[in-house]
Amino acid sequence: MGDHIQAMLRGEPIALDVTQVEAALADLWGSSAAMGVARATSLTLVTYLDRPDDLPPTRAAVRQLMGAHPLRAIYALCLADRAQRQVTAEVAAFCRLGEGGGHVCCEEITLSAGCVAWEALPSAVAALRADDLPLCVWWRAPLRRGSRIFRRATRTADRLIADAAACAPAELPRQLETLAVLARGDRRVGDLAWHRLTPARRALADAYDRSPSRALFHAPRSIALRCGRARAEAYLLLGWLASRLGWRLREPDAEDPDVWVFDAGGEWLTAEVTGEAELPGGVREVRLVRGRQALTLPFEPLPADDLARFLDEELDAWAPDPIYIAAVQLAATLAKTAADRYFGTHFASKGNVR
Repeated sequence: MGDHIQAMLRGEPIALDVTQVEAALADLWGSSAAMGVARATSLTLVTYLDRPDDLPPTRAAVRQLMGAHPLRAIYALCLADRAQRQVTAEVAAFCRLGEGGGHVCCEEITLSAGCVAWEALPSAVAALRADDLPLCVWWRAPLRRGSRIFRRATRTADRLIADAAACAPAELPRQLETLAVLARGDRRVGDLAWHRLTPARRALADAYDRSPSRALFHAPRSIALRCGRARAEAYLLLGWLASRLGWRLREPDAEDPDVWVFDAGGEWLTAEVTGEAELPGGVREVRLVRGRQALTLPFEPLPADDLARFLDEELDAWAPDPIYIAAVQLAATLAKTAADRYFGTHFASKGNVR
């Protein structure tokens, strides 16, 4: 067996011309079959990354999935050398022991180009998609729905995975708006930020079930959410609560960009999100108040780098999630109104708005 095939089976990437990838993989599986090595593939997972530093943790997370979700992994990477126009390819196999003692292997293909040539990658990816199997795109870059590369990369995808919190604060309104628009389509849109909120949503649901007075939830006078840097998760959690409990967002009458007013069954409800930029993670506390009744629930945010856990949860579901769709629609509105009021207040304080 050739040295390059042995190296690929050890998980060592072999550099190839893009046009040679399929032939190399065919040679790999043809030559290794006699050794009891089997190929397993149930879908193609294509991950687009705009930062080279994200590739090692992404690859490690995907490899953890391959036992439960055998797949062909394709990484489309934007290199720091933005001027590199040539698309390069590396091929490897990730193998594990199967139940019968033989090796079961999945394929890994890494395509790289300078960011100026990133738009060439969707065409290269399309030629390497496993035939007749679902295509899942994991977008590990800021979402720009109108960008040409995003449209081309996701045009034929059966599902899309993103992370509402994986963007700069200034890009958050556009990030959530893009997810809200995409989620209304026919295919599933998965959000890793939503999966990180699962313990918080479960704790709130349990508190609701145990509460002697549901009025504290259906019509509180105030709700305060305290979060770390991942403000997107606070907006999603508030959007989930409001959509499930029937709160209707009113025109904001507060000057504070982090305060909103809801109509909760005919009573006014004030909602506030406070963020602590020096703290990692998302929602850390939710406090509901109605008269003398109060409920404070503290949370320990799940680490954003536990990618394999959230991906595994997401890949187990295929149908669109109507609860997430309702939550992200409202979260996008909250983020936009917060940004509009922040910039309006900011410029007004400098005398630029009268």
